[in-house]
Amino acid sequence: MKKYTQDKDIEFLVGLVIEAKLPDDSIIVEIGTASLGTTVHIAKAAPNSSVVTIDTYNSPKVRAKDFEVNFKLLQKLEIYNVRLIQSTSEAFGNKYKGAIDFLWIDGYHAYEFVKKDIEIWGSKLKTGCIICGHDYTGHDGNVTRAVDELVRDSDDYEDFNVYNNLIWYAKRK
Repeated sequence: MKKYTQDKDIEFLVGLVIEAKLPDDSIIVEIGTASLGTTVHIAKAAPNSSVVTIDTYNSPKVRAKDFEVNFKLLQKLEIYNVRLIQSTSEAFGNKYKGAIDFLWIDGYHAYEFVKKDIEIWGSKLKTGCIICGHDYTGHDGNVTRAVDELVRDSDDYEDFNVYNNLIWYAKRK
């Protein structure tokens, strides 16, 4: 399991999941699976929830073979509440019809992609539930710009905050 997220950021994310007090059978969506670096921690923090994690498996970080590697690793770790989806978040999000209870965005960091992730998946987030993501700073300001426009400055979310200049989070109104 290759890590792209620092331990203290993973700890904070796990804290957000635990503090959310998600009911049994809740749905957590993670955009950007990579090598399961955050997926495993999210799944363990919410063992009675379903974690739907989406990645194209077609990027410099994550290749097609990683889907099978991730699947086998989840089995080896006996983590059965994760559903791996090989797709763009936009394509899968447009087909997905249910509501979700927690949203973690750490996919492609170009402005248009972050914006689409927030628009499509944020609209499925239940009232009072958490939207959050990684890499608020950096990436030429792309993540910051999209998050500020669609979350921080939006009437749809409240209690916006940033941890360690990286993890942004808010609640859906």
